[in-house]
Amino acid sequence: MKFRFLGTAAAEGFPAVFCRCQACEDARRLRGKNVRTRAQALINDDLLIDFSSDTYSHALQNRLRLDEVKYIFITHSHMDHCAMIDLQMRGGAFAHDMQEPLVTVHGNEGVQKHYESVYEGMHPLIRASYQFQSIKAYETVKAGDYEVIPLPARHMSTETPFIYVIEYQGKRIFYCLDTGYPYEEVFAFLKASGYRFDMVALDCTIVDNPCKETATHMNGELCVRVVEQLRENGNIDDETKLFVTHFSHNGNPLQERLETMFAPHGMAVAYDGLEVEI
Repeated sequence: MKFRFLGTAAAEGFPAVFCRCQACEDARRLRGKNVRTRAQALINDDLLIDFSSDTYSHALQNRLRLDEVKYIFITHSHMDHCAMIDLQMRGGAFAHDMQEPLVTVHGNEGVQKHYESVYEGMHPLIRASYQFQSIKAYETVKAGDYEVIPLPARHMSTETPFIYVIEYQGKRIFYCLDTGYPYEEVFAFLKASGYRFDMVALDCTIVDNPCKETATHMNGELCVRVVEQLRENGNIDDETKLFVTHFSHNGNPLQERLETMFAPHGMAVAYDGLEVEI
């Protein structure tokens, strides 16, 4: 399995789009791994996690062929994860010789509302290249060679946001963002499942700022606690690749600073364009 972190920032990006705080100014000056776009990930070349407002730039920066994508799994309807207007560009006069004739978009009830509003604006020929599949927590979704289990995230009350367990050819990842500290029922499910994860990606929006367990995002301390709980459950071991991602500018997420912070915990810091072989 090939996993790519396309974007590793929270909603405002880093440097934040309108900000002149010292952290953002440092990121503008240093550039490189310090520049972070809105969160998105790609598995192999055909499963996209979220459709952020930076999708087009991700395709350019990573030389992606997005016409090869067959499946899109969206975590929730917040704009930095669900900005689907560019789906209208897939076909007709806007795109020729596409490899995949059909894309299935997966999501909850909030995502479906956004999808339907975009779908209504599509040319009929483009509509034919899409279908939507509504998904529910704890119900396994079969998508080609992938098995995906949506789990409830601690993130918003107006809909059921998801974090994902994704399995492909015997390899398994836990994609755990946007969310606060996972619900006990999620940990209980993972323990009962007996799943061993080859890779874990954790929300670290708050970085090293104070953060309650009941918050809708996590900081580094809570990420460490998640790792400890997963290890106690038997879901991870010393071979599991552990990453933190989805950083807000308010936490000053310069790459070197974060690497120093998380290295003692055996956790790697994701950056835009990072490719992981699993």
